Amino acid sequence: METDKLTNLKSVTVKTSGFKKSLLLSPNVSYKFLQFLKDTIGKEVVLINTNIGVQIFYYSAKNYSKFIKESMLLYTIKLNDSIKLKFTFQLTGIHVRKQFKDTVYTFSQYPRLFLAYSKKFLNVKNENKSSKMVMPFLNAFFDKTLASIIKKNGMIPFQNELNITRIKGIKPEINQLLLLKLYKEIKHHLN
Repeated sequence: METDKLTNLKSVTVKTSGFKKSLLLSPNVSYKFLQFLKDTIGKEVVLINTNIGVQIFYYSAKNYSKFIKESMLLYTIKLNDSIKLKFTFQLTGIHVRKQFKDTVYTFSQYPRLFLAYSKKFLNVKNENKSSKMVMPFLNAFFDKTLASIIKKNGMIPFQNELNITRIKGIKPEINQLLLLKLYKEIKHHLN
């Protein structure tokens, strides 16, 4: 990864006070919020919505952290007043990488939380296959952190389940490639 490209990777993390058993944003609101951010900031925006909070990663030379915070406050206006939101801003790729790595390491200490976050991350990765900057960086961070955890501990929590999730994410691509190859062969033989 080139350092100059990494410079434009930024993130905003929104956490709630206390642990909740529900998402900060419903899936429907999360989708609308992501589309709003993509329409405003650009297509290189990725959102990870969990029970712990929301992570918004974006690629831009401009700092949109204040805009994202104010927008998030509008999207969460219906929340109970007792829920307090805490915002953390990472304005360079190096800081994003450190925070992302720290997040994955922390979750690895809690196996079920780690599994849930990892599955969420892999699903977000599959949903953002067209991302040319944000997802490749995040995926590299994720894989390097997993490798580091495996090196340190000899394994990762729920390793088999994560491998199955990864395979499920790849399967449609393989089927599509096989179908495309078969189609081209049939087409070639018909001509």
